[in-house]
Amino acid sequence: MLLTRAEVKQKCQNIVGILNNFPDFDHFNQTDIKLGEKPVLFRRSPENLHAGIEPIKVPVGHLGLLVEVQFGIIVGEKIESYKKEDFPNKISGYVIVLSFTTRESKYECQDKSFALVNEFDSSVSISDVIPVDSIKKPDAEVIWNRLDGEEIQRATLKDMRSTVAETVEFISNYVVLEEGDIILCGPAKEPHYAKVGQKLEAGIENEIRFEVTIGKATEFTTELHDVTADRHYEEEGEIVHEPEHITGAPA
Repeated sequence: MLLTRAEVKQKCQNIVGILNNFPDFDHFNQTDIKLGEKPVLFRRSPENLHAGIEPIKVPVGHLGLLVEVQFGIIVGEKIESYKKEDFPNKISGYVIVLSFTTRESKYECQDKSFALVNEFDSSVSISDVIPVDSIKKPDAEVIWNRLDGEEIQRATLKDMRSTVAETVEFISNYVVLEEGDIILCGPAKEPHYAKVGQKLEAGIENEIRFEVTIGKATEFTTELHDVTADRHYEEEGEIVHEPEHITGAPA
């Protein structure tokens, strides 16, 4: 059954992916983990899934966010110990995903299984769902991301270390997946910095595109730490100035 974007948000209990599926990802200073060819799993919070038209909410103390484009797989039925030969059985469809982090956040392994990153409201945004039958060869697809009309990311899924089917198989060995869960094929290289007021447009080439804007800072009751100034902010705080974009690891 094809799920709508709203139904995915309602049902999703797991957002899980392979962090280093694209070989170049570990060159861009987004993790404190030593990444090799062995798949490293990561989680994002389904509670912070953005599936509407509202602006992405930037935490207080920040002028913008780092953004990564990813290819997403929507689970249609319970998946446990999946075999790649069964693909695309039990898959509902596909989405293009924009995942956001604050500038100082990095993926960290807090246990032996999953890398985690600091989360905030609307930190993962998805497009409408494309029916699984509409994309016959997902490994041939190209994903892209534009900031105010200028292309900032482009990746071909055939360059991934694991195919789409292999990604589902690998993750199913660690997580029991249910209807509405999202499997991420991993962030493309060269995450970029998007400032408040800028517009992002992402898509799967010749298949689907969607847009989001970066909204104004929103009040939070949880404490946010500004590592640049080594101060803590609660509620409205001083803005921390950040670079316009990140194109690689610092020199």
